[in-house]
Amino acid sequence: MEATFRVPITALPNIIKSIKSLFDVSKMVEITVKESETIDKIDCATMFKRTELMRKKNEKIIIPSDLNLSALANEVNL
Repeated sequence: MEATFRVPITALPNIIKSIKSLFDVSKMVEITVKESETIDKIDCATMFKRTELMRKKNEKIIIPSDLNLSALANEVNL
C-alpha cells in the first residue's frame, strides 16, 4: 500500500497518527519528506462541479439491496 500526504508543517503531529492507522503494525514504512509549494486552494463552486461530475459518472452503478457484500468479498478473496 502507498499513501501520499500533502500537509502544512503544522499538521505533522496529527498526520503521524493517521499514517499509523493506515498500515499494518508488523510492517515497516518508508517515509520521504520534501518541501513543496503552498497548498492549492479550491473554491466551493469548483469542488461542487467536481463532485457532481463524479456523481454523474457513477450514478449508473446499481447495487441490489439483497446483495450480501460479506459473501461477495469472501468469494473475491478466495
